[in-house]
Amino acid sequence: MKIKLIALAFLLLFAGPVVANEVIRVAVIGAKSGSTAIINSTMFRMARILVADLNKNGGVIGKKIDLIELDNRGTPLGSGQAAEIAVKSDVTAVIGAIYSSNSLAMAPIFQKAGIPMISPSSTATQLTLIGNYIFRVCYTDMFQGEVMAQFAREQFGAKKVMVITNTDSRYSIGLAKVFIENFIKMGGEKIWEEDYLDKITNLNQLNKRIIQLNPDLIFLPGHPLISAKIIRNVRRSGNKIVFLGGDGMTSEMYHYAGKELDGNYFSNHWHRDDPNRKSREMIKKFGPALGVISQASSALTYDAIMILVDAITKANSLNRGDIRDALAKTKGFEGATGVITFDTNGDPRKQAVIFKLRDRDADYFKTILPK
Repeated sequence: MKIKLIALAFLLLFAGPVVANEVIRVAVIGAKSGSTAIINSTMFRMARILVADLNKNGGVIGKKIDLIELDNRGTPLGSGQAAEIAVKSDVTAVIGAIYSSNSLAMAPIFQKAGIPMISPSSTATQLTLIGNYIFRVCYTDMFQGEVMAQFAREQFGAKKVMVITNTDSRYSIGLAKVFIENFIKMGGEKIWEEDYLDKITNLNQLNKRIIQLNPDLIFLPGHPLISAKIIRNVRRSGNKIVFLGGDGMTSEMYHYAGKELDGNYFSNHWHRDDPNRKSREMIKKFGPALGVISQASSALTYDAIMILVDAITKANSLNRGDIRDALAKTKGFEGATGVITFDTNGDPRKQAVIFKLRDRDADYFKTILPK
């Protein structure tokens, strides 16, 4: 009897790896702590609810998905550490990160390990150039910068702009560069460049510079917290100049500022009023559990996971190389944020939506299609 009990204990002790092989380990990496945790929470919530629904309905190729949530603390250093944990956890694929600076820290690690990574919303152009295992479901800064330069010229007739860049953010630096190049190509006459750091505390000098130069508008490619503070400070000084931003801006900015944000514009990937059939289905199915789906990161996370599911199904395999190959062949995938076909770099060229901030929300303003 003693021998049998020891044998049973041995089997139970080593049962974990056997069971683990029967599931699909998918890591979701983003900020669960730090200043960007509120923004990143929408990615985790969508992933959690969508995976629960998939598992309830039989999983993928007959296997359940084991979702591993990893905190990158909203920093490149934390992202690299989370990526190393994911590799050691023997994950099949990775969803994340939200911000480009964080994804750029993760991508070389997953490329070396041969693990497919799909970012929902990192738009830095150089991200997918890191290697053939790196994909994204959002458009790139090349397209976004072009769209916002076009919007500045056509919607406002702007000739002189100020570009305010966060030099701590590779996303901000890259988007500013593309905007400037395209604004000049489209006939813009003058650009003044100013920069700031994440931990900026004195914004009065920036206000003085804006008054001195008197630009037609300001392009502010930043993230919600500091962007909201900059706009609030400028507006409270009595200056009504219009700010344009990229997809780093969201209605979440109203957590950090009030009516000062009204009347400014930013580009994004999706709006809840989009008539897209898949978008309507997603909202109907998951809206009650998520609350009101209003952030593009929810829809982009949905598309990132569903594209991964589509690739695993087509590959009919958990081999990472097979999944990567299936992802690379993705064409005409109907997602909540539009139709996705990956190019040779793993990038989709997609439509952009322009939002207008108003009454603590972001209203749909117009759609701009790629030329």
